[in-house]
Amino acid sequence: MSAPSASRRSGPSVFAGRLAARGRSLLPALLILAAGVAVYSNTFSVPFVFDDLHNIRDNLAIRTWWPPWGVLQQGRPVPQYTFALNYAVHGYDVWGYHLVNLAIHLTGGLLLYGIVRRTLSRTELPVRWGPMTDQLALVIALVWTVHPLQTQAVTYIVQRHESLMGMLFLATFYVFLRAQEAARPWPWYGAAIGFCVLGLATKEVMAAAPLLVLWYDRVFISGSWREMIERRKGFYAGLLATYVLLAPLAINLMTGHHRERLEHDGVVVVEGLTPWTYLVSQSGVIVHYLRLCFWPRGQCIDYGWPVAEGVSEVLPQALVVLALLGATVWCVFRRPRLSFLGGWFFLILAPTSSFVPIADLAVEHRMYLPLAAVATAATLGGGIVLVRAGRHDRAAAIATLASAVVVTAVLGVVAFNRNYVYASPYTLWSDVVAKRPDNARGLYNLGRTEYDAGRYEAAMQLSLRAIALDPKRAQAYNNAGLAIEKLGRAEEAMGYYRRALKLDPKCAEAHLNLGKLLRFNEPAEAMERFRLALHFKPHYSEAHNNLGAILVRSDPQLAEKHYQLALQHDPSNAE
Repeated sequence: MSAPSASRRSGPSVFAGRLAARGRSLLPALLILAAGVAVYSNTFSVPFVFDDLHNIRDNLAIRTWWPPWGVLQQGRPVPQYTFALNYAVHGYDVWGYHLVNLAIHLTGGLLLYGIVRRTLSRTELPVRWGPMTDQLALVIALVWTVHPLQTQAVTYIVQRHESLMGMLFLATFYVFLRAQEAARPWPWYGAAIGFCVLGLATKEVMAAAPLLVLWYDRVFISGSWREMIERRKGFYAGLLATYVLLAPLAINLMTGHHRERLEHDGVVVVEGLTPWTYLVSQSGVIVHYLRLCFWPRGQCIDYGWPVAEGVSEVLPQALVVLALLGATVWCVFRRPRLSFLGGWFFLILAPTSSFVPIADLAVEHRMYLPLAAVATAATLGGGIVLVRAGRHDRAAAIATLASAVVVTAVLGVVAFNRNYVYASPYTLWSDVVAKRPDNARGLYNLGRTEYDAGRYEAAMQLSLRAIALDPKRAQAYNNAGLAIEKLGRAEEAMGYYRRALKLDPKCAEAHLNLGKLLRFNEPAEAMERFRLALHFKPHYSEAHNNLGAILVRSDPQLAEKHYQLALQHDPSNAE
């Protein structure tokens, strides 16, 4: 009679043991999710700021999610379509956009944990930390998830382009690793190719993914290049075929249309910025990124980074970058697995931080994925240093984990506080001007927030300071004109609008503002200005509204059409 009784007793204990094991396996994921939610819990009311306005709020294409062809014809169609889905669910209520951004980021953190855990479990570390590899992977994922450098890619809504690309990049790697464990790997390989396609349709930086998958395979999985190709030639043929999606960008670069594309998108193209000066300048930018990884103080959404004309201006930084590149190359031959960290860092930065001139030389969201390599190197390197200092392997691992927990908590608090900078356009641009007082774009954008608050004198002074620093900024003249007009100096304001249009004939807002001043005394020119504003910005509600007001007597039917378009595009701007 005792055997059945023992069997009955053992059943619940087995179930409890399995439940406890399942709980332990889920604990890392729950910690990553909890940490990420805590850090970004104060972002759900952050409004649209900076490029959010052009890409989301004023982008009529995202107002139609089905049929999807309109929004999918835009550049980077995958994130644009997610914005369309956001709009379909809750319009311009920002909490939903932030919820999706956070979900994307947390998914990336979980994927990174899975990648690092699987990698450490198959890697012979310089020290014997086998039982601690899961905890080390958790620390690395937590540091990456809560680091303040990630705030620009998560809190700034439009940078979903970066975080979504990062998530798809990590997903490509994760399913590739799962394929190595699967009895039927091809579904996993197919998923990797699919994620790569989606990533390339999200942001061009995804181009580094196929190369890094090859690199990873060679140094962590396959014994030779021949073995790798023979076993997975079909997979790599499909993965590398995804580069076809980059053909339009390559054509733009080769034909010189890259600059025209930037200008069309309203991005300021820096005079004198060449592939050489951009490459030289990036050494200073990369060292700055690395400093922020370890000491995230002085973050800024708009650095206005100066162009370095020669190597002598950035010689110390250039030597640091060259040393890191040299170390990566040395590791390729002597420590192949360690070289992957350098490859991850430099290959992911290469599309934006090498020789292709981009107007913004330094932006923090470019470190979204490279930060993973830095976090891994710092976490593992710190423990190895402790071992070399005479501690036992396990003691060093525990000390490393304890230190990392403290560092993660500090980073999380800094990131939480950094989110408050995005609370309004005023706080955002005040932060820029405080840290970069010679940044013309920061000054005239801060001036615009002062204008919106009714502080016209302050708005004028800030815009004039921007003009003095950079006389070729059309938007600075337009913003100065707005403030001067409110101060009762209409003729002077008109001169600023005309100067803005001389610098940028495509500035729709300057056409509109000039037309409004001319509306009563010179209606013919005013009408032409409104039409030009609509030519360069077809869905400009305020221009439709003002053109309708002029036409109401001469052509009531056409005036009614413009009024309806104004209401359709933005009811708040219709009278």
